[in-house]
Formats: sequence, structure tokens, C-alpha cells
Amino acid sequence: MKNWHQKLFILAIALLLALPMTYMLGVKDKTVLNGVEPITGLPSLQEKSWKDRAFQQNFEKWWASHFGFRKLALKTKNTLYDLANLNKIHAGYSGTLIETGSKNLIGKPYIALLYNAPSRQNEALLAPKLQKLVHTLQADNRQVLFVLGSTKADVYEDEIPMRFKFFAHKKFDVYQFWENLLKRLNISYINTVPMMKEMAKKEGYEPYSRTGTHWAAYGAARVTQEILKKLGLEALGIQQITMGNQAPFGERDIANLMNTFITYLPDERFPQVTLAPPKRPIEKNFVLLGDSYTGSFIATAIRNKYVNPRRILQISNRLMKEEEVPAFFHDKDVYLFVNQGTSWNDPHASMFQNIDTILKKMPTHFMHDWLRDERGNFVSTDKSRIVIPNVDKNDVKLKFTASQIGGKLVVNGKEIAIDKRQFETVLPGKDTDGKYRFLVTLKTEKPVTLSQITVQPLLFARTYNFANKTLPIETSGLSFAESWGRWSDGDVVTLRLDVPQNKPLKFTFRETHAFVPAGNPLVTADVFANGRKVGTWTFKYKVPYPKTEFVVPVNVLKMKKPLDIEIKIDGAKAPVDLGVNKDKRRLGLGFHTLTITTAQ
Repeated sequence: MKNWHQKLFILAIALLLALPMTYMLGVKDKTVLNGVEPITGLPSLQEKSWKDRAFQQNFEKWWASHFGFRKLALKTKNTLYDLANLNKIHAGYSGTLIETGSKNLIGKPYIALLYNAPSRQNEALLAPKLQKLVHTLQADNRQVLFVLGSTKADVYEDEIPMRFKFFAHKKFDVYQFWENLLKRLNISYINTVPMMKEMAKKEGYEPYSRTGTHWAAYGAARVTQEILKKLGLEALGIQQITMGNQAPFGERDIANLMNTFITYLPDERFPQVTLAPPKRPIEKNFVLLGDSYTGSFIATAIRNKYVNPRRILQISNRLMKEEEVPAFFHDKDVYLFVNQGTSWNDPHASMFQNIDTILKKMPTHFMHDWLRDERGNFVSTDKSRIVIPNVDKNDVKLKFTASQIGGKLVVNGKEIAIDKRQFETVLPGKDTDGKYRFLVTLKTEKPVTLSQITVQPLLFARTYNFANKTLPIETSGLSFAESWGRWSDGDVVTLRLDVPQNKPLKFTFRETHAFVPAGNPLVTADVFANGRKVGTWTFKYKVPYPKTEFVVPVNVLKMKKPLDIEIKIDGAKAPVDLGVNKDKRRLGLGFHTLTITTAQ
């Protein structure tokens, strides 16, 4: 047959084009394609969006959401890659995957990381923030440890085919870079890369599965041991290792993201590790901040009964909410910052954005240059200082409890005398140092032991988001949570709130709207606090909504605790009765957020 190879090539191309169209003829594929989400409109083409590749990504999503056979086209392409095994490259939707000689799958970005040095500008931005946060925590007797999490590209570097290193002029050790920085800042750390390489070469159990990015059970157990040792905590040896076909901790996460018809299944068994049980659980409260490697530490520590899960606050791969910042500090003993090299190379990574949030919203006081005696009391030195963040310029009450204090208190350069009995004073918010903080120094003739130091903001502030599925207050008359908030359902909404009674409080319902279509043009609401009327709101069709706020005076607050807020609604209607839609709820007001503050 003449030109048979040309005909075969044309047939292959025709099949490649035709196979995706079979989706329209009834061929269905149940595999979920990660990363393909529908978007509502065709993205606009602009110079900026083209250069930063936002247009290309959004066009891909638009195409996928409007033309169903696009999913099958992607899967067909991935399958052809695997069938041909072209250069050991796998086209997972989450990114290109490189297959090493021993069938390890490694993400291409991790290989590129081996040859890209962090900029000195990044270092200049991050160093002072890291130093400030860590030294502040250490000054209040908190333990801090940075865990430099390895990547598979570092551990199995020798297995990476040479053709994928062609762009590299020389290898850059990002972990050595961060070791040097943390040493210079006097911050405790542990680098997992040398330990992981040693495991891979000599210990008989792989620190990673061939199909995952996270520490395998064995690798996680060994790293957990080293972390606990570094913290001076009990870390017993491995008691038992059993081999099984199931991978814990999502150790097949790379394979699960490949989106291929022919699933990547090497002949692999997975170790399950049991550590020797501790004499008693670790009685410390942990914060884990960083990436998903924190999950490997938590799973190991909890499964082996080293730490009670209720003692762990985990914030990984997401941005902290400002209301979570107090929990970051409250009653915590150990802080672990766990990150792979990719995060250390990016000053915009979520961990560093979280540090910015924490530094901005520190909710408590911190001791500097103080000692603690064997009973845990504070003992002053000749330069004992307290830093009291006061971002909102609020008044703060500072109280020392001790016997025979005597001496002087210097607050932002102003001296205040201290009597020889129990001492407390109010630090006026207007006297903060311009950076919205108080610098307090205690000057005494000889060291003073203080059994207690308390700092109390005198202004109250609390916010409730009605979009949350569960509210931390008792309510009635509200419908289910929606993405924006909740509708009232009926004629009366009640809220029961535990609030202070010593100062008047301002209640602000932000962005409150009403169900006032043309067929129901007027809705009114009378608001009562502990039975006393505190406001009336009027909503009209095509008229700007009123301010939905009111003040509750002290005498009303003291009538009853907890405080009962009652909103009586006139004009609630069901959309189905007006022919708007099939919703049978009697809608009145739509609540977004409620903020309660001390009234000025």
C-alpha cells in the first residue's frame, strides 16, 4: 500500500478530532475534571489580561462550560500522552507531571524551583515581619519552630531525567537560603530535606509515595518524631510498620488529578506506621500555620495519641479571617510554620499574607525583657517593657496585681506614679504612639514580682455574619443561610445576645434590605430591646434603604441578661402569592451582618 503511513497519520488526526464529538452522541464520562468551573460570560480580550494569561484561562473555562465535549477532548489528549508515553510527560489538568525512571511522579513547578533563587527584595520584605512575629511570641514564652518541608524534586533529584534540566544554569538550594536567613534572625527551624534524602536511600521505606506530593505515612512519622524532639517533647520510636494497598493521607493526590482514562497505577504498596504510645498526651496547645503538609503532622500526632485534636488550631492553604486572629494567640504554647520550598519563594503566599494580618490585628499584650519564676509569675528587670497593640485607638485598662509594687510607670514617654497597693490605670487611646500602640515600661528600684498582668480593651466590638450556616446566638424567625445572608420568614425576628451592660451599645445591621417589589411596595419594622422600642425602619419600592442601626442605653441593657432584640415586621409577603416566583416563605427583611460596638 502506497503512502500507508500518511493515511495512518491522517486517520489518527481524524480520530483525535472526532472522538470528542462522540460526547454529543451519548458517550458519557463520569470522571470529574478538576479546575473546570463554569463562568457566566465570555471574557473580554485586553492587553493586560492577555499578557498575564488571565484571558486564556477564563476562555478555557468559558469553553468548557458551554461546550460539553471539551472535557472529553482534554481526557483524550491526556490518554494519548499516556499511551505514547512521550518523554515520560503526563498532562494532568493541575499541571505537567514528569515521570522519573522509578515511576515517581513529580510536578514540573517543583523541578523548576530547584533552579530559581528567591530575590533579595523578597527577603527584605519578609525578614522583618518574621522576626517581629517570632520574637513577640517568644517574649511571651511561646515556642516557635519553622519546618522547611521538602518536595519530591529535592528528595529524588537524581532520578529527574536530564532533558528536564536543560534550562538550568546551576542548581540553587532554596532550603539552604532559608536556613541562612532563619539563623541570622535567630529563629528555630528544622530542614526536612536531608532527612528525607537519607530515608529514600537507606531506610527501606519511601518518604513519599510515587503518586503523591505529601509525606507518606513513614515520612510523616519520621518528620513528626524530629519535630517533637526539636521542641523538647516526648517522641518515641516506631513500634510497627504494616504494608497495605490503601494509601493514607491522600498519598495518591497527583494520580487523582491526572484526569486520564488509563489511571496511573504503579505496582506499589503503602506503609502504615504506628509510633510507640506516649506515657501521657502532650498537654500543650498547638497552632499550625502554612500549607497542606500541616495535615500530615496532625494525622500522625492524633492517630498515635500524642496530641488531642481539640488542642490544635490549623490554618493551611487559605487566608485567615480577622476574627480568627485572637484564637491564634489565645492560650497557645507551640507555633509550627510548615511550608514547602514553593511558599518560601513567594512573598505573596498565603502564609506571609496571614503574618501581615496577624501583625496588624494583634489582640493582646506581650511582655519584653521579663523573666518568669518557678511559679510562672512575671519578674521585672531594669528594662521590663510591655507592648500593648491598640490598632483602633481605643482606651485600654492595664492592671498589675502584686504586693508592694512602688516605682513609676512610663507610658509612651509619660510617667505615671504607682502606689504600693493593687494598681490599675486606664491608658487613653488618644495617647497612643502614632503607630496605635502603647509602650509601657515599669521602673522600680529593685526587681518586682507580679502575680498577674491584665490588659482589657474598654470598647466592646463583635460582628455576626448571617451568611454562616450556624450562628453563635439564639435566634428565631430567620430562614436558612444563603451566600449573602438570611431572609426573615414571618412577622417577628428575635435575637438573644450576651453583651456587656456597663456602657451603651450601638447595633448596626449592615446592608439590610427588604422584599419590596412593585406588588409589595412598603415594609416597616419596629425594633425593641428588652421590650423597649429603640427604632423604626421603613422600606419602600425604588427608594434608598434607611440606616438600620440603633443604640441601647445602659438602663435597658441592665433590665435583663441576655439581651433580647425583637424586630416586628409589617408587610412580609410570600413571592409565590405575588407571582414573582415559587418561593413560599413570607419574606420581610434580608439580614447581612450585625456589628455591635460601644456607643461613643
